[in-house]
Amino acid sequence: MPLYDYLCDKCGPLREWRGISEASKTISCPNCGGKARRVITAPSLALMAATTRAAHARNERSANEPMVVRREQLSGTPIRHLHNH
Repeated sequence: MPLYDYLCDKCGPLREWRGISEASKTISCPNCGGKARRVITAPSLALMAATTRAAHARNERSANEPMVVRREQLSGTPIRHLHNH
C-alpha cells in the first residue's frame, strides 16, 4: 500500500497509507477530524541511498547515450575496466 501526502487546512501536512483506489479521496485529519485533501509532492531523493541515486542517474544517462562495446574489447577484459576510458 502506498504512502500519500495530505493537507489539513487547520493542522498542516500529514501522511497516510492508502490503497491506490482510495488515494484521491479526502481523509479525516487524525488531529482535528477535519477534511484533508491529497497533495502532490516531490519525491524525497535526498533520503535515497547514494548508491541508489547513482544507479538511477547512470540508467538515465545510458537511456540516451548507451555505451558501445566491440567484441574485441570484451575478450579477457573485465567489464569494470571498460568504463575507465
